[in-house]
Amino acid sequence: MTIAQMNWGRLKCPANDPRLKESMDGLGDVYRLAEAHPGFLWRIADDAIAAETKACGFDNRMSATVSLWRSLDDLHD
Repeated sequence: MTIAQMNWGRLKCPANDPRLKESMDGLGDVYRLAEAHPGFLWRIADDAIAAETKACGFDNRMSATVSLWRSLDDLHD
């Protein structure tokens, strides 16, 4: 079984706002940890998800991630 996981939400300020700098700077580390996990299968790239949310009429304050995992245990780990 493959598990699809999605997070999405609307940021209170644009992603390039100084108040979000620490969080935005840490995303690369979070993504690298996830992608190194043996149960990780795939995630949609940031630019692709940004294009999809824009195509749906959302502005650049919409934030989303989508990833696929081998099992629920792998996602939880």
